[in-house]
Amino acid sequence: MARTVPPTFSAIVTTYQRRELVLQSLHSILDQTRPADEVILVIDGSTDGTADAVRQELPDVRIIEQPNLGRSIALNTAAHAANGSFLCFLDDDDLWHREKLEDGEQYLIENPECMALRNPVWFFATSHSGPTSAYGFRRDFVAADLAECHAIVDSGYLSPNDTGYLDIMGNSYELLLERNRGSYSSTIISRDLYFRVGGFQPTQTTADDWSFFLNIARLAEWHTLPRRLGFQRLHSAQATASTKNGIRILAAKVGVWRTGRPFPGSMREDAVDERLASYGECYREEIQQFLWEALRNRRLRDVRIIRGLAASLLPRWRDRAFVALPPPITWRYSRIMKTASEGPDRGAEGVRNLASATNPTRRR
Repeated sequence: MARTVPPTFSAIVTTYQRRELVLQSLHSILDQTRPADEVILVIDGSTDGTADAVRQELPDVRIIEQPNLGRSIALNTAAHAANGSFLCFLDDDDLWHREKLEDGEQYLIENPECMALRNPVWFFATSHSGPTSAYGFRRDFVAADLAECHAIVDSGYLSPNDTGYLDIMGNSYELLLERNRGSYSSTIISRDLYFRVGGFQPTQTTADDWSFFLNIARLAEWHTLPRRLGFQRLHSAQATASTKNGIRILAAKVGVWRTGRPFPGSMREDAVDERLASYGECYREEIQQFLWEALRNRRLRDVRIIRGLAASLLPRWRDRAFVALPPPITWRYSRIMKTASEGPDRGAEGVRNLASATNPTRRR
């Protein structure tokens, strides 16, 4: 059964001090085969002439200017101003594929129960010297602009990245608790659902998209389009692995588990720990990454904070021990366990390799 009323789309972009990049993002919205019903740009305190440039080059874009209050508040400002039945988000340094809204509209018409939709993306850099990976994904290609992005994907280029992790319909909430899946640049959300979950959390500056996706999953399943319908830009300004961002990400997770009570009903602390333990193997690798980044940079205060957050997120001693070991050793251990599963001879060889790695013989 199709929707009786076709969806209307409000395309939303927020920006801060990225005049040239946001112009490219807005062009990718205005070049859609199925036009957005409105395009809203919230300028979050920029002083680089963004407003004048957009008014001159793209007069159809609706501009809202506000002091620099942060992305979450800027997104909420745009949502309150929007008139569409669905909100479509785009980061100011990313681009949409020309057929994103056309495919999205068709899916929503054919799947009237869908309130939250997203799509996989391509990862690109604008030069060969740019980042070759980010967020755990390899760069797909190098392209100077949107036209080159389209030319490459239209040629039949195949991505090295697996996007199966986005297909979580039927188990959206539990899988999102494990880790963030997707980006807000690729999401289309029912406006009514947006306000039912309270929008983005104003106090969060990192992991705000994960918290938002999780809150959406409390009330609705996430649907995923099969096509890659966005181009996510990789550049040096991205710093999701930094120590400060790591602390904010872990603090957001502690907040969800210890105060948000992710599962319905009244749960005792031991019950929360039991559920947390099932996510330990995923959480420990992320915590280990942030902890050893702080140790390498001798940020001892951050080390103490991360260890405190780890104590809340990792109830099992073996997961806390994993975090305390240097990443090269745990990587070797994981390889050895994989080898051991392939046969006793290879397993014995793996144990010898681990002993060599953890107890190296001094050269004479």
